[in-house]
Amino acid sequence: MPDYKMHDPRGWCGDPKRGAAMGRAEYHADDTSAPVRLFVRRVRLHGDYDANGTYWGGGYGTLPLYWVASADCEVDFCVRARDRAHAIEQARCQYPNARLPGDAPLRPRARKPVSRYPKRLAETLALRGAIPRRFRPLFDHCVLLAEDSRRSYLETGHDYLARRAGRELYAARKLVRFAKP
Repeated sequence: MPDYKMHDPRGWCGDPKRGAAMGRAEYHADDTSAPVRLFVRRVRLHGDYDANGTYWGGGYGTLPLYWVASADCEVDFCVRARDRAHAIEQARCQYPNARLPGDAPLRPRARKPVSRYPKRLAETLALRGAIPRRFRPLFDHCVLLAEDSRRSYLETGHDYLARRAGRELYAARKLVRFAKP
C-alpha cells in the first residue's frame, strides 16, 4: 500500500519556515498506457489543509480531494471529485490500462476445496448398526446436529460451522468405538 507522506512537500517553495506548501507535485509514469495497479484514497481536509499541513485551498462547496497512487509511488497525483467512483473515473482517463479498485481480479479465484462431508457422513451412518440400541438415540442426535451445522454453513458460509459439523460426526464415530463391548 502506498504512503501518502512519500512525496510530501516540505513547505512553501521547499522551505517549511516560509509557510505551508501549496498543493503537491504530480508524479506520472513515463508510459501512461502501461498496466499499473492504482490505489484511490480520500484525503481528509481540516479547513483547507491536509494532515501533513499542505494547503489545498477551496473552502465551502469545493469538491472532496482524492489521492491516486501506485504501490511504489511512481504514480502519485491528486484529483478533486464528487465521490470515489468519480475519482476512479478520472484516474481511468489518465491511465486507461490501470487496475483500479472495483476492477475484476486478473486471475480467477481458486475454487473452494471439495468437501469430505458426504463421504464422512456415509461412513458414519454405516456404523449405526454396530452400536447397541441404547446408544442409537445419542448417535442419531450427533448426526442430526452435524446436518444442522452443515446446512447453516451452506447458508451463511461461516467456516466454524463446517468444523463443528465434522466434530459432531467424529463424536458419533467415537460413540461407536466407545459402545463396543
